[in-house]
Amino acid sequence: MADQIRQLAEQTKSFTEEITRIVNELNQNADEVVRSVDSSMEATEKQNGKIHSASEAFEKLNQNMTGLIQGVNDISRQIFGLSDSNNRIVDNIAHLSAATEEVTASAEQVQDMSEHNLVYAEDVKTAISQIRDRTERMQQDM
Repeated sequence: MADQIRQLAEQTKSFTEEITRIVNELNQNADEVVRSVDSSMEATEKQNGKIHSASEAFEKLNQNMTGLIQGVNDISRQIFGLSDSNNRIVDNIAHLSAATEEVTASAEQVQDMSEHNLVYAEDVKTAISQIRDRTERMQQDM
């Protein structure tokens, strides 16, 4: 009977040590994931800044193109004999303006996606923190 109790005590100790080792590994893995998510969040924030800057640059370019189209239209009205050439220039500028607007819209979409990714990364970080807290509580309860 005493041998059985001693064996059970040794098994319990062994299992407790194994559980402690597993919990420690889980905590280490959670810490690594948190660091990785933090790094991803920083990169996403930097990317958002660059996308925002690019979007502003495209918006300024679009405004400049709009002003240029207006100037070309004024010249076209003043120089009747060159209307065919001026019309071609205006058409090309309009195409360029449309392309610029498409690029600006794409940049804004990328920015929106990056913002959504940042929200998702923050959710993952929160979930990992909750898992780590629960794991630590489990470890304390042992």
